[in-house]
Amino acid sequence: MIQRIQTVYLLLTTLAGILFLTGNILYFSDGSSVSFSGVSAGIEVEKNWLLSVLMAGIPLISFITIFLYRKRKLQMKLIGFLITLIVIVVLFLGFYSFRTINKSDTSLIFNYRILIPLLMLIFSFLALRGIRKDEEIVRSYDRLR
Repeated sequence: MIQRIQTVYLLLTTLAGILFLTGNILYFSDGSSVSFSGVSAGIEVEKNWLLSVLMAGIPLISFITIFLYRKRKLQMKLIGFLITLIVIVVLFLGFYSFRTINKSDTSLIFNYRILIPLLMLIFSFLALRGIRKDEEIVRSYDRLR
């Protein structure tokens, strides 16, 4: 069952998560940025280990979930946890951008990296939907026996 469509969605979530880890995520007009290594505001770099762990955990969990295709219930729970992690990362990034904008009177420069968490969230929801459909098909076959 590894060739199912939810495997493609989980693989796309993994690739988007790896892309999310490379380079700066948010750019501000004063030169400060938010990246995997921390938040740089001018010269100082503030390292936030919780944000780093969450950002590194998203592609890892989505990749591990691909190989749990025989345990659909566990796979659905892990994808629910993955969706929660993505939402927490989005909230952290929103907090940091709001704090940086207020602290140094700058503005956020929009780029394609801002959309990566949204794509990861969409791919995770699609994978969850595909796994639920598989679970329903298996249940219907069990009823026929």
